[in-house]
Amino acid sequence: MSDDDSFARCEVDLNGDLIPEFTGTATGHTITKEFPVTGTTAGFFFAIRTECAAEFAGRGASGYSARLAVLFQPSTVCTFTAFGPECSGKLTGSASSGRGSHDLTLDLAGAQKSAFGATVIGFDRAQLGLGACDLLLAPRVYVPFGTDANGGATHHFSVPSGHAFLVLVQDLTLTTRFGTSNALKIECR
Repeated sequence: MSDDDSFARCEVDLNGDLIPEFTGTATGHTITKEFPVTGTTAGFFFAIRTECAAEFAGRGASGYSARLAVLFQPSTVCTFTAFGPECSGKLTGSASSGRGSHDLTLDLAGAQKSAFGATVIGFDRAQLGLGACDLLLAPRVYVPFGTDANGGATHHFSVPSGHAFLVLVQDLTLTTRFGTSNALKIECR
């Protein structure tokens, strides 16, 4: 029997609409596919329907097996809420989830060009005057960076998943004067 004469395929329909969210063809390797499921305060309901088939042509014997494993893991949702003025630059954020961690990305645009900088991290709001601009949080940690020729910078942070937290961040830049971006409240739950 040649490989061209046989196949094995499995489809997974998560919501019972008869349209598969995933179709896998046997390759001799484990196939993993993740689907986000969001619950409400009333819980959640969904149906998983699998349909697998195998077709063999020719003579001889062959084996076929399929297994579906369903694993539920808590997901952390992160929100980014901007506050305060954009004295020198606009700070925005986004998050993505991977296995075991959440990757936070902070993007700074329109800040002082080719400047030294620090991402200031804290837990409490404050108003500390730095000349024409204010630091809007009580600093606990400083993470150094530099802006590019357009006044931009991107920061990446990985945090373990499954833990809720709230943190405040703001970018501070320095050339001949201090500049501050707006601040962000990052809440992951």
